[in-house]
Amino acid sequence: MDYSTHSPNMLSLESISNGGTVSRVFESSDGSKICAIDERSRKFISSVSHNLNNPHIMGTDARACFFAEDNLIITEGQEDVVLYPVIMRALGMDYYLPFFGFGAGGASGIIEIAHLLQVLGFERIGAIYDGDKRADYDTFVKEFAGSRYKAWIIPTEDIRDKEHYEVASKQGLLEKDRKTLKPEYADQMGKIFKEMEDFLK
Repeated sequence: MDYSTHSPNMLSLESISNGGTVSRVFESSDGSKICAIDERSRKFISSVSHNLNNPHIMGTDARACFFAEDNLIITEGQEDVVLYPVIMRALGMDYYLPFFGFGAGGASGIIEIAHLLQVLGFERIGAIYDGDKRADYDTFVKEFAGSRYKAWIIPTEDIRDKEHYEVASKQGLLEKDRKTLKPEYADQMGKIFKEMEDFLK
């Protein structure tokens, strides 16, 4: 089944993971062009669609960028998307930077998102790395040499100060594999979800 849309909600990550193709139709100086994702991008989308810590990597905000024009900036994470504008305001700058979604879920994801955008026909994409991600920055620069993709690296290890902390252990509903529900909680959780279903009817 083929369909065209301007809605990011219609882009099914599950369908893409199962072999579906996403193509972007856009105007260029040579007329209309159609560019489609490749297997590398499919594997990346499939991997991040199950990322429990950063489920927003290919969320609605990120998928909306597929319908945008060029000139997107990819950041490492969601804090960057929120805090870089704070820094710009502190510098007296009122220029708007169009960030990709809410970040790449980490430095290693930036190059994969950049590749995804490149195969979809985006010609000018920027990326910004934390100072302690020099290797990722260098890899980006090397991979996109000769293109209109550019990266920057900040002079500090992170966008903000962070203190070391330890998280106390906690008991959960799922086993460590994050897939197996502990049987002793099956009845209670079944009741809770059934009550939610009835409540929303």
